[in-house]
Amino acid sequence: MEKEEYKKIPEFVCVIDRSRSMYGKEKEIIESFNAWLARQKRNKKELLVTLALCNEECELLYSRMPVKYVKPLDSFTYFTKGYTAYIDRVEEVLELLSGLMPSAGENQKEVSLYLLTDGLDNSSSEEDREEFEKKLESLKKRGWKIHMSGHGIQESFERIGA
Repeated sequence: MEKEEYKKIPEFVCVIDRSRSMYGKEKEIIESFNAWLARQKRNKKELLVTLALCNEECELLYSRMPVKYVKPLDSFTYFTKGYTAYIDRVEEVLELLSGLMPSAGENQKEVSLYLLTDGLDNSSSEEDREEFEKKLESLKKRGWKIHMSGHGIQESFERIGA
C-alpha cells in the first residue's frame, strides 16, 4: 500500500497499561481486545492499527498495521510487569505517530485513540499531567476521538468499534 493511500484509511491507536497494578485484569483485556479485533476483521473495512503495551517501557506491537495482519493478544503478548509510567509512554507513542499523521489542515481522517489504564501508581516523571491533557485537547481539535478507560474494559472495547 502506498504512503498516499495510508492517509485516507481510518486509524485506531490503542495504548494499554501493562504495569503490575493491572494484575488480575489480563484475561479481560485479552478477551476484550480479541473480540474487538474479530469484529473489525468481520467488517472487512480498511483500518490501520497501532498497539502499544506500556509500563516504564513501551513495547510497540503494531504501528499503523492493516487490521487484517493484526494477531489476537494472548498471555505471551500481554502480561503485567514493571511500574506505571503510563503518561510518559503514551506521550512517546503520540510523538512517534504525530510525525506520520497528516498535519492539521491537511486531509483530515478518522483517528481513534484508546487509552486503557487503571490510573493507579502513575510514576510518570517526564510528562506533566496538565501538559498531557493539553496534548489530548489539541488532538481532539484535529478530529481525533479520544477514549480513556479504566473500568468496564469489555464494555469500552464494545463502544469503540462495534
